[in-house]
Amino acid sequence: MGGVMVVATQQELKRHAGAQVPIFDISLHYTSSDPLHSLLVNNTHLGAALAAGFTPSSSTLLSKTTSLAKSYLSSTPSAPPPFPAHTTILMRGHGFTCVGSSIQEAVYRAIYTCTNARIQTTALTLQNGANVMAMGEAMSRKRDWMTENRDMGLKGIRYLDDRECADTAEASKEHAERPWKLWCKEVEDSGFYTNEVEAAKKEPVGE
Repeated sequence: MGGVMVVATQQELKRHAGAQVPIFDISLHYTSSDPLHSLLVNNTHLGAALAAGFTPSSSTLLSKTTSLAKSYLSSTPSAPPPFPAHTTILMRGHGFTCVGSSIQEAVYRAIYTCTNARIQTTALTLQNGANVMAMGEAMSRKRDWMTENRDMGLKGIRYLDDRECADTAEASKEHAERPWKLWCKEVEDSGFYTNEVEAAKKEPVGE
């Protein structure tokens, strides 16, 4: 997944991605043995660097006030944790990667990360448009809008706080199984894929 989804780092993504989201900048991990800088994680040392990014040091996390342009991941930890500190990592120029304790949870998190990114992008667009209109009205009255904006109602998006982030993430774990059968059925009916495992089960067994 790529492009606009990266816009959603700090906001609705908090529910599924966490209060802080690390960014993987692949350009920091290329070596002379990499013939192409294609942004693809297609060898072991790039894969190891991406995996390490799920448990970066505190200085590498993207907080509400840090710039999207600054992302420096720590080196691979000496002893990998039993489960990554973060379940989602944004990949500069290349979308994001999610992990879960099960296939169902990983798919659930990936789908809703995209969904929440679209919601957040729309919310930011609407809120910014409303703020621009408010500033325009103040300027049309030939008043100092920088002073007036304290009373004109300029607002930002209200994000989840850390407690809400943690609690909603915990509650979401109970729902990961609910849409799974629906998604499996949608994939099955799409005709794009063939389930060879299930097909083999239906084949008659020879005597």
